Amino acid sequence: MSTLLRVIQPFLLVSYQISPRTRRNFGLIELPFVVGSVWSDAKYLDVIVDKGRELARVPMTLRMEPLTLPTSPPVRECPPGELVFVEGGRVVVRCGDCDIGELVTAPGTIWKAHCPPADRAPDVGHGAVKVGKTWNLHHPRSTVGFSVQPGELRKMTLSFAAPSGLSKDRHPVVRVYQRNDRKLITGSVNLEVVP
Repeated sequence: MSTLLRVIQPFLLVSYQISPRTRRNFGLIELPFVVGSVWSDAKYLDVIVDKGRELARVPMTLRMEPLTLPTSPPVRECPPGELVFVEGGRVVVRCGDCDIGELVTAPGTIWKAHCPPADRAPDVGHGAVKVGKTWNLHHPRSTVGFSVQPGELRKMTLSFAAPSGLSKDRHPVVRVYQRNDRKLITGSVNLEVVP
């Protein structure tokens, strides 16, 4: 038996066929999608995942990756760094190939951050726990939120294993919403799992 995942939208119907062999080998349904917009001036995005009643207890993850268009410069994300000062002076702080700040160690020490911007809000999860760039979605309705630059895009991937005991009569629906700046829902998709 195979599992069918249908994307239901007005004017859009896309089906993903999950074969029994694929489920045996990988065990996961992965749905990549894009959040953000090149035309948006939003500085904060929420992604809301409503698992629905039938899939409420199914473990799901939501992974986030930076996404750039071929014509735009790549968005660099700097890993966290560590500073150890032995003597005073001027220090440039680097993580990988990214200069993230400058520290002047003289009377009245100064720290100047470059990457990421200091006004970025921390990533937030409601009903979700973040591990690296992935959130484990624990509640039937989970929300993850993160800062973006205006026009920035992110690739999100929703992953879960379809439970083996799904009834052929019922087709559970997973709903995914995007909310900009903690205000308006600006996009959504409904995923129907058909056993």
